Amino acid sequence: MGLNTGYMLRKLRGIKATLTDVARDTKRIFRHVSGGNSVPVTDYGEVVATIKPAAPRVVVSMEEFMRTNISDAAIVEAVHEAND
Repeated sequence: MGLNTGYMLRKLRGIKATLTDVARDTKRIFRHVSGGNSVPVTDYGEVVATIKPAAPRVVVSMEEFMRTNISDAAIVEAVHEAND
């Protein structure tokens, strides 16, 4: 990361991380992610990855699922929404 990294990070809206930041400041970055925020990872100013919090998981039995009468279209829409 370049000169005045801390100043640049504070100046930017939200938080960004370079690969160097990930190595140096893993705890700070993952604390931010565990708070529900995504962190873009940049390399020479280009976003190469995004660290995102894990999506909450919901587990139901097959009986519970069958009682809901959820349509196939609703399932497909939920999968697309989860992937966005």
